[in-house]
Amino acid sequence: MDFMIRLLSSFVDFIYPLLCRHCQSPVHKRAHLLCPPCAEHLVLADPKFKCPYCFIPVEGRAVCESCAKTRSVYKKLAAACEPQGPAPMLLSQFHRGDFRLSNAIGSLMAMQVLQLNWPLPDLIVPLPASRGQRVLWGYDRNGLLAAQIGKILECPVKRILRCSFSFPAWLDEQIECSYLFTLKKTEGLCDKRILLVVDRFERDHIREAALALRDGFPLEIHVICFV
Repeated sequence: MDFMIRLLSSFVDFIYPLLCRHCQSPVHKRAHLLCPPCAEHLVLADPKFKCPYCFIPVEGRAVCESCAKTRSVYKKLAAACEPQGPAPMLLSQFHRGDFRLSNAIGSLMAMQVLQLNWPLPDLIVPLPASRGQRVLWGYDRNGLLAAQIGKILECPVKRILRCSFSFPAWLDEQIECSYLFTLKKTEGLCDKRILLVVDRFERDHIREAALALRDGFPLEIHVICFV
């Protein structure tokens, strides 16, 4: 039986060669997503000289100009990886339907939370998708990432936010976000530390979701993105 399994595995590797997800170079094991050179570039982003509210590089100041003009509705935001190199490619493949990557992406996000020494959240909340997005994607992107982060941090995950597309807001050029976020229920959020999970930084969506969470009077809100 073991011989047949090894033979079948060799045949599969011959038909579908093991390639790096980023540069398409050969990798030695199917469990490896990246070749060694690309894996060296998949490191946690350094928070030094980054804006604490949008995580873009800043020079000579504590907050970027854009965030300085608008009062933040969450305490801090960070990205697990820089938006270049292998990380955007992995996220793109995750968005195209390879939901198995949620474990790797979610693990990096959890590692960044621990590296930044943020207080462990009382509740992890994924940024929700609208009904149309869920039908289009076929799965809950941020829900999968939140589940992996919750497993590592040993914190509960709850989908307590609702997202809906607003056609009037989409038509109004003065409104920057065309999606409305509301709380499904406010019980249990008071004085809790919330970790909002988002696959990629989208300023308007994150701000609106954080505003909705504040209706439940949490103690503080942190936001973790992948890129």
